[in-house]
Amino acid sequence: MVVSNQYKMTLSEDCNVSQYPIEIQGMEMWDPDLVQRIVKFKAATMEKCFGLYVVSGKSIYLLSDLSESVSIDVTFRGTKYTILIDSKEVQHVHLSTNFVNDQNSVHQSLINIIIKRAFRDTNLK
Repeated sequence: MVVSNQYKMTLSEDCNVSQYPIEIQGMEMWDPDLVQRIVKFKAATMEKCFGLYVVSGKSIYLLSDLSESVSIDVTFRGTKYTILIDSKEVQHVHLSTNFVNDQNSVHQSLINIIIKRAFRDTNLK
């Protein structure tokens, strides 16, 4: 049983998640809102490359490992950007069905990120 915020959840199976740093070239300074808009604009391309993914902060979480670094060119609102994901800088997180809720754990943070993305994608904020 996993408790994320106030919702109880159960993981139906073990899951391995790979965390990579994501960089957006072409921005004057890091803007999390702009990152989300650029990623959403290229969602179809990114889903073809990665399958299911979640972007939060300066990280992208994938259900599979990357065999090589990825570069995706984007023109968003007349400005050219490049999404860069370095395959060499990976961290693995194993979510298991016997997960114990701990407010300070990486696992809890990852589950919160996934839930936040689900709410954002369904316009529930």
